[in-house]
Amino acid sequence: MEKAVFQLGGFLFEEISLKLGHIKREDILKLNFIPSGVLHTKEGIFDLTFEFSAAIEKKSNSKPVVYVKSSSRFIFNGSITKDKLPDYFYANSIAIVFPYVRAFVSTLTLQAGMIPPIILPTLNLSSLQQELESNVKVED
Repeated sequence: MEKAVFQLGGFLFEEISLKLGHIKREDILKLNFIPSGVLHTKEGIFDLTFEFSAAIEKKSNSKPVVYVKSSSRFIFNGSITKDKLPDYFYANSIAIVFPYVRAFVSTLTLQAGMIPPIILPTLNLSSLQQELESNVKVED
């Protein structure tokens, strides 16, 4: 069996914000996902930052009701350059991290007493692949 090209080396929730005071039961939330990353070529490490926010849809300047910023580290077998990353890496890295964010947001809003809590469905976030690819910084 061939060894995996990359593996998840760690995961952390860096920032969390929950502001329920201004939300009403009938409010509709707009969900937003922002992926970005830093590729450390010599170390063979990719640090993925994945941000999730949910804000009241009707209020254009409203602060998010929920904001979660997570960091995860993917480790490659040796040094790697951006053009040598496997085609599937960007989509798969997001797919690996999303269940952690999904579960955390559900638990956070449920335990905080938000009615109804934010229960994110299983989502296909492959459309974020290009956004992540364009938001990658390369460091030697």
